[in-house]
Amino acid sequence: MEEKGLVRVRRSQGDWQEIIGRQATSGMTVRQFCEREGISSGGFYHWRRRLLGSASARFVELSSELYAGGRPRAEVDLGQGIVFRIF
Repeated sequence: MEEKGLVRVRRSQGDWQEIIGRQATSGMTVRQFCEREGISSGGFYHWRRRLLGSASARFVELSSELYAGGRPRAEVDLGQGIVFRIF
């Protein structure tokens, strides 16, 4: 009896940085993105935690300068090429 299994692909840290960045800008959920890319969501979450560390758990104090011109503006660099912007 022949077994059908998944082919394991070894990816470098740089590969995962690029993948995580693409997901962040894709507008898709992690699950949707991983299904489309054919990657494990467990592996994705593992590498995202590993690369971002505790950056996602930090609080940043925002000042009233963000509201210049009546519209909020903020940019948070999460590292690994991921930037969160509010306009």
